[in-house]
Amino acid sequence: MAILKSLIVRGGRKQIGGMVLYTRNGETIARELAPQVANPRTPSQMEQRIKLSNLVAVYRANSKWMRDSFENKKDRESDYNAFVSANVDNNQVALSKPDVAAGAAVVGPYKITSGSLPVIETLLNGVDLVTNIYVGNLVIGANTTIGDLSQAIIDNNAGIVEGMQLSIVINLQLAAAGSGVPYINTRAYEMIINPLATELITDVVPDGILEVVGTTTKSLGLLTSDLGDGAAAFILSHTTGGRTRVSTQSLVFFGSNAIYRQFTSEVAKNAAIASYGENADTFLSSNSAAGASSVVATLALLGMDIDGNEVVAGGTLETAVGASSEMKFLFNRAIGADAVVSAYYRIGNAATKYNLSNVTVDAGRRSISGVVNNTTVPAYDATFTCVAVIDGDEFPITLKNAGEHSDE
Repeated sequence: MAILKSLIVRGGRKQIGGMVLYTRNGETIARELAPQVANPRTPSQMEQRIKLSNLVAVYRANSKWMRDSFENKKDRESDYNAFVSANVDNNQVALSKPDVAAGAAVVGPYKITSGSLPVIETLLNGVDLVTNIYVGNLVIGANTTIGDLSQAIIDNNAGIVEGMQLSIVINLQLAAAGSGVPYINTRAYEMIINPLATELITDVVPDGILEVVGTTTKSLGLLTSDLGDGAAAFILSHTTGGRTRVSTQSLVFFGSNAIYRQFTSEVAKNAAIASYGENADTFLSSNSAAGASSVVATLALLGMDIDGNEVVAGGTLETAVGASSEMKFLFNRAIGADAVVSAYYRIGNAATKYNLSNVTVDAGRRSISGVVNNTTVPAYDATFTCVAVIDGDEFPITLKNAGEHSDE
């Protein structure tokens, strides 16, 4: 890539021979014209593709507050590119092509700021996200002001001074009713560290969220019991001389994280890769667009979760099926809201069906759960077939039992 000082390109991009000319930030840039390449389909390329999708979605959910969040980003590097660079290698969330088309976004333990201010250590203790921001003997009540909190923080934390900003970013993990598509609701709160401030804490942060944790050593915390599932971070920032410095922070989970675990499983990864392998063009390619119907996947059984162990078709269980084992059928997309469901299993080639009890569609509608309620279970190392029935359609999966029963 070269920057041309004496050539002006007006009206977008122009191609000259084997070069493409375009304007960025008032400068004319020349780069070599990329050759037409095949759609990447090697395992490593496909993994990279599915890694990027959720990062795009998470950034979109947080973009309104994320400006200046990466203190040492490169010249001309956007906040988006800095966020992706900081997280792509460690991202484990796998979104399928239909998930992306539906706007899916999964909360993860992503790095959301990077800078030179002291890190706020944050750990989950029960329902409390506990920080190392110490507050002495402060008690937060209905009449506690930002000034009260500021003075307590300054008095008990050497690295925090007046004029800094303390922010709280919360990513709530939700799922759309009916479709079960996961999405993120972002809440961001900020306050300037100012001992003279008279505003109430509850004017900035909703009542009952910010708390003091501990008995002998008291520190600032976030009460998550009413927030459901998600992740949060406390962030320090300080703007001086036109430059904003920040603390390096990553989101910390609270709640069950069930959706994160679902979309980081091997089953989800395989399904995501398979979904992108269906067409010659990538989903975002401008070479073709087949319309919304092209991204609506046929309902398919991806695998099973039996007593907490995930397995795909033809796989072997780690722990054998017992007389009260819990079986979960994992699907590639949401099951219809009015679907009638049941499930059973067969042993070997026998025709006898053993019905599961308490068969229901799980929250999020991407799985069906039931419980074995029979003393006749597959023998050690035996082959058996589990079948989910949805509106009369059967979805079978054949597995091999393990070598010892889970309830022995």
